[in-house]
Amino acid sequence: ALTDITERKRWEQAIRDSEEQLRFVTDHAPALIVHCGADMRYKFVNAPYAKRYRMRPDEIVGKHIEEVVGKSAFKRLRPHVEAALGGQRAEFEERIVYDALGPRWISGFYVPQVEADGRVSGYFAAIHDVTRRRAAEEALRESEERFRNMADHAPVTIWVSEPDGRCSYMSKTWQDFTGQAPEESLGFGWLACVHPEDRDRIAEIRAVQAREPQASRNEYRLLTRRRDYRWVVDSVVPRTSPSGEFLGCIGSIVDITERKQMEEALRDADRRKDEFLATLSHELRNPLAPLRSSVELLRLTTDGDAESEPILDMMDRQVNHLVRLVDDLLEMSRISRGTFELRKERVGLGSVVANAIETSAPLIQAAAHTLVVSLPDEPVWLDGDPVRLAQILSNLLNNAAKYTSAGGEIALDTQCEDGVVAIAVKDNGRGIAIDMLPRLFEMFSRESRVGASEGGLGIGLALSRRLAEMHGGTIVAESQGPGRGSVFTVRLPRAGSGADEPTQQRRARLDAIARKRILVVDDNVDAADSLGMLLRLLGAEVRVARNGPEAIDVFASYEPCVVLLDIGMPGMDGYEVARRLRTSFPECDAKIVALTGWGQEDDRRRARDAGFDHHLIKPANVAALRALLASLDSETESPFASRSGAAARP
Repeated sequence: ALTDITERKRWEQAIRDSEEQLRFVTDHAPALIVHCGADMRYKFVNAPYAKRYRMRPDEIVGKHIEEVVGKSAFKRLRPHVEAALGGQRAEFEERIVYDALGPRWISGFYVPQVEADGRVSGYFAAIHDVTRRRAAEEALRESEERFRNMADHAPVTIWVSEPDGRCSYMSKTWQDFTGQAPEESLGFGWLACVHPEDRDRIAEIRAVQAREPQASRNEYRLLTRRRDYRWVVDSVVPRTSPSGEFLGCIGSIVDITERKQMEEALRDADRRKDEFLATLSHELRNPLAPLRSSVELLRLTTDGDAESEPILDMMDRQVNHLVRLVDDLLEMSRISRGTFELRKERVGLGSVVANAIETSAPLIQAAAHTLVVSLPDEPVWLDGDPVRLAQILSNLLNNAAKYTSAGGEIALDTQCEDGVVAIAVKDNGRGIAIDMLPRLFEMFSRESRVGASEGGLGIGLALSRRLAEMHGGTIVAESQGPGRGSVFTVRLPRAGSGADEPTQQRRARLDAIARKRILVVDDNVDAADSLGMLLRLLGAEVRVARNGPEAIDVFASYEPCVVLLDIGMPGMDGYEVARRLRTSFPECDAKIVALTGWGQEDDRRRARDAGFDHHLIKPANVAALRALLASLDSETESPFASRSGAAARP
């Protein structure tokens, strides 16, 4: 008997194809897929499920669940299996301990298999192992707890914002500081505690940070729980993901009120210091003015006397040195910055060395040192500031004298190299430790040398190096170690040929201000009289007034071409005198020159506003004063004549 079974075969093949497709899909699904019958035995498992238990799918099919997962795991899973076999869906995420796998976090979804007659014949399950995810979540939770614990107990306020700038976390310190509840500070509520004058600025900064993430430090005032404002600094850093995505910002807020108060106190102290130095400088310049005028007077009246000329030169140099010290006193910050104003001129090396030795001689002689000086046979010229160049060498000579035992030997040796002159100051003193040499020229650097008590402030060598560099040169130190002496070598660029200025040329040219009518106004009798005598010797006509009212009276009758007017006078000061002269005699072209100890920029501005034409600092350099007077209108008749027609006074 033959039966046609083609159709059956076709259906069997279709079923096999369907099962293969199902197997392919389930084996590549991102889940563990199981089909169990009502007897809790496996009917189907996908390859990942079988691999989990290190078995093949055909080895699992037909076994009871407990045989595969183990007794402990089955005990935890059984309620969910029974729920599915009872016709209910079961969804869970639990920590389950497997005999073969150990503890694992499982996310399961069980669906009952319901037949047409309503009978539950088994269930299907999709299972995910979420152990790694739960571990990451737990680590994140612990990290956040640690962060919150740290932030809440930190002495600063920690905050976190989202990409749109909204605050999503504010540490407990914020509430302690401002009294604002945490929920009130979130979003943009924290801005309510910012000082009204700072609020818009800080809000704009946060908005910019949300658009253009970048680190910043911002200072502003916050209202505290005591209802007063305190200065804080807010340090902000962008947060980014590993891929570089902007996640918002994290910041810390620190109370800097005490620092602000200290800064204000320092600024106030600095202002008082400047006022003190300005006053001190003014008082020091007053006695220096007659000294400088007197030296110039003696120079003019001795008429080149060979014996007095060296003494006058020495006095002139020392007065100049005092003047420079007073100038530096007004700008002490220049020393720390090394920003000196050099007054360069063509100067001979011999005169620089002589001036340095003159300054250091008392210290060298007091220690009974022997000083040997070696200079080139031919003249050597430098383009530089004579006072500062001498200061470099005198600092080195003083250093050698201090750190050489009594009766030691000091040598100043000069050598001319290619376009450079090398000046070496050598001593046989205590020497310098090798490790100290690199730091020797640092500001406030002081080496502890055995037996040395003259440490100083540690600025001499630093200042010398800075001055040498400003002249285009260098300075280096060498020593073989303690007890073996030291050598300091200064190298400076040489200038072209020059000539010593003859004594006759250093004297004031008598015709520079001949017949110029000058009014000197100063309450300092010595300063006024000595300056008047000097100007008369230079050929000028001079009247002297002791105070403001007298100056106005004399001005009207004397009709001067130039008024040399002191500012710091009692009663009517120089500013008021200048204003009255300008308002009372508007037709007058007389030049009013401030000759004063007040030399700061604000003093110069006030002088210009009051009507002064020029501003000179006491004690005025005679050459500078002569040059200024010579540059002014040289007409000898009254400055009133061009407008009023009045005749010139004899």
